[in-house]
Amino acid sequence: MILIFVGLFLLGIQFFQEQTEHLQRSGYYISLCCAIGFGLGQGLSKQAMKYMPNPFFGVFIGTLAALVCLTLIEIWRGRIRKHLSSAKTNPFYIWAGLLTSLALLFFYLSVSHIPVSYAVAILAIDPVLTVILVTFFLKKEETISKTIVFVTSLVFIGAVIISLTGS
Repeated sequence: MILIFVGLFLLGIQFFQEQTEHLQRSGYYISLCCAIGFGLGQGLSKQAMKYMPNPFFGVFIGTLAALVCLTLIEIWRGRIRKHLSSAKTNPFYIWAGLLTSLALLFFYLSVSHIPVSYAVAILAIDPVLTVILVTFFLKKEETISKTIVFVTSLVFIGAVIISLTGS
């Protein structure tokens, strides 16, 4: 657990040392909100599974909430038609949505069989997969710094330790 927090601290130091645009800074803040939301949601999911042991219902609620919130935001911004038309011509939207929904389903299924703390620790390997995929597919759009590789490695090692020791 300490390794994960050290990694996040190092990322925070790098973030405040970079000269970033406002848009990029807001992306970091949104990511932080995402992490808090996932953390709280994943923590509450085990309690929810005790009262209604149906992983599919949990995925349905999560997907429905995201759909409603994003639809309302894009209607408010006046960009809903643009997004709907670009989703038809961009298969990456479809694949990303399907894989993310399956990941949510697999999370709820895993929580129905093992403690949530173990499931989340195993889930923490996703930054490693993301860095590997970005390295191969988005070489020109994104650069992976040594700090990102180091922090990702810390998170991965922390997740492995938690998963193997169960503490």
